[in-house]
Amino acid sequence: WARFLGNEPSYVRVLRRVSINNEFEIVSEVLLSGRHFGEIAKLDRNELRHVRDLLAARYHRPTLKVEQTVSVQVLPPRACRLMSISPGTTGLAWIIRGRTYRDAPLSWQRVFVPPSDHPLLFTAWRG
Repeated sequence: WARFLGNEPSYVRVLRRVSINNEFEIVSEVLLSGRHFGEIAKLDRNELRHVRDLLAARYHRPTLKVEQTVSVQVLPPRACRLMSISPGTTGLAWIIRGRTYRDAPLSWQRVFVPPSDHPLLFTAWRG
């Protein structure tokens, strides 16, 4: 993530547990430049529900492009604990790199998804 965001004096990490339709939970970790978005660390958790919208509205940095990779792997113990699943569970690791104006790196996000019978829909959008 540091290679993508660039050499910064500090970074901000937003760690969230998200309920999907009250059926299962995922873990999302968003990393941002501390130099540009350090104030985010002081916000209430309710203000961090939609980080992408926050970056566009408050900082005038919309997400204009995303690059995504998905792999199946043993989920990290911390993610398993947050999702209340057994350590060593295999699931989906989804990395989303967000870019803004002039193709500049904006955000790096990693999402952990536990095994589920629910199909996942990935849609493309433009900020």
